[in-house]
Amino acid sequence: MIYRKGEMEKTWYRTDRCFRVGENWYIATREGNDIGPFKSRVTAERSAERLIAILKEEGKVDPYTRKLVLEGIWADTNFA
Repeated sequence: MIYRKGEMEKTWYRTDRCFRVGENWYIATREGNDIGPFKSRVTAERSAERLIAILKEEGKVDPYTRKLVLEGIWADTNFA
């Protein structure tokens, strides 16, 4: 696997990606930004899977998509 400059190897497990704060669930990203809140763990996990699939399909993420992801709008507009 190719890593970005300065990025250490990390194996991401589904349990690492989703975490709970109070009543809300979030998705952790490599960039260090949390996406959410989601109403349930299942919703967060499904959203993470769909987000990864979309980003892989695009190949190159455009600025608008990156903004949606990093500002947490993803949860509000798609799967919450």
